[in-house]
Amino acid sequence: MSHWKPIWDREYSEACVIPSSSREAPSHALLLFSELLGFRDMKRALDAGCGNGRNSLYLAQFGVQVEAIDF
Repeated sequence: MSHWKPIWDREYSEACVIPSSSREAPSHALLLFSELLGFRDMKRALDAGCGNGRNSLYLAQFGVQVEAIDF
């Protein structure tokens, strides 16, 4: 995983943010497991540590009622 280090270092030093907080697309893991997790059948979800809400918005597109929380 050392190939990610330059990305994190650049975003922290230049943008002064957590790298995922400036992205708008849903996380790669969420997209990767979307079929396995069956988002289309979900009624509700909790997005704990939601950041800018990118995963919450993605789930809401499937009609999921999302409760999102972050500090």
